[in-house]
Order: sequence, then C-alpha cells, then structure tokens
Amino acid sequence: MLLVLAACGAPAATTVEVQPLPAHDVAVQAPSTDAMIPNTDVASTPENRRVIEFCERYRTALEAMDAVELLRLASPHYRSDDVTYDVLKTALQNLMKTTEQIRYEIRYRSVERRDGHVIVSITYSASYRAAGRVRHVTDSSELVLEPHASSFLILSGM
Repeated sequence: MLLVLAACGAPAATTVEVQPLPAHDVAVQAPSTDAMIPNTDVASTPENRRVIEFCERYRTALEAMDAVELLRLASPHYRSDDVTYDVLKTALQNLMKTTEQIRYEIRYRSVERRDGHVIVSITYSASYRAAGRVRHVTDSSELVLEPHASSFLILSGM
C-alpha cells in the first residue's frame, strides 16, 4: 500500500484503524498441530497456507515491478482510501516508471475470515530507489482479500 499511495501523492505511511469485532464475527480455524507457517505468526492450516502463498505472489510481483501481474491480483472492486481500481492502474504505471528498484519484505501476523473476506494483518519493510534516492519504510497494514475462483483477489491494502 505504501508504494501505491506514494505514487498517488499520499503521505508515505498510512495508518489503518482496526475496530475489534465481536467474537461471533471471527471464525478461527485451529491448526491440527501447534505448527506455524515458517517465518510467520500464522497457524499452519491448508487454507492459511493458500492465503500466504497468494500474498507472496503479490510481494514477488511488487519486487519484480510487474504492474500487469499486480493488476491481475487486484479486484475490479479494489478500494483503499481514495484509490479505486482505475486509480490503482495509473498509480502502478507511474510507480514503475519512476522507481528503479523495490525490496518488499512481509511478516504475516494473522489471517482472519470476516464477512466473506480474508483479512491478512502484516508488518512490512519496503526499500525502494526512486529519483536517485533510496527510501525505507516499516509499517503495519492489512491486505483484504476476496475469494475468487480457486484463489483470491486483493480488495484493498496494496
């Protein structure tokens, strides 16, 4: 989300306020063992592994500066702050023109199912070179995914 919002002229870091949900709105799938997905804070279940694998497609596409793949991963209903799918498309094109290199690391904190969506809480570290300057930002955010066919699409949080 940081890089896309920066390409739209938004402040570098965006804070998202998350309201706690009543217990009945959160579906928790207990893992069959105490195992966590490696390098995450997420329980290792088949569904959680699918979610993390999808999010890794997003991360690697961002590092590869592949605007076409990033748009494939975005929902046509994408909306994050004032960024719609059409604005996202333009912002990604601008980002790829002005950015020379991107390094994007994600620590997956949790995966929750809420109102038919998957909410992935992350901490990210982004380093990128643009206009000859190297910038580095670390922040927390959420990727909101919607189920699509046998996978997902990103509804917000890029």
